[in-house]
Amino acid sequence: EYVSEFKDGDFYVISSEFAEIIYDKTELIKMKKVIATINMNSSMPIKIYADNAIYNDINNNTNFYGNVLMTYNMHIINSDNLDLIFEKNLAILSNNIIYKNLNTKLEADKVELDLITKNTKISFSELKIL
Repeated sequence: EYVSEFKDGDFYVISSEFAEIIYDKTELIKMKKVIATINMNSSMPIKIYADNAIYNDINNNTNFYGNVLMTYNMHIINSDNLDLIFEKNLAILSNNIIYKNLNTKLEADKVELDLITKNTKISFSELKIL
């Protein structure tokens, strides 16, 4: 388990059942069966579940892949990939996205989530409401 604390009490916790350091890039940790929690700006936490992730223990950036599930507030997003970029306070989901909230279920090409404001940008080439 890795815990990173930021200013104002914000934090990021990532854990996995299995982890190994990548030989030629020791700041990168390859993880399997991953659970992560992001708590920013004293708001509802963001939870992320994935089969795999590559975590950078210097800047906390993380690439999740394989059966990715992200939940926050009333939003549920499934995808193949999710990239956390802490320098930009951004989560980017891509590939086979299904977005759900209270009354909406749709397919998207890309979802960008601002980790601070929780503003969400959903991109798609063709709207498919499920």
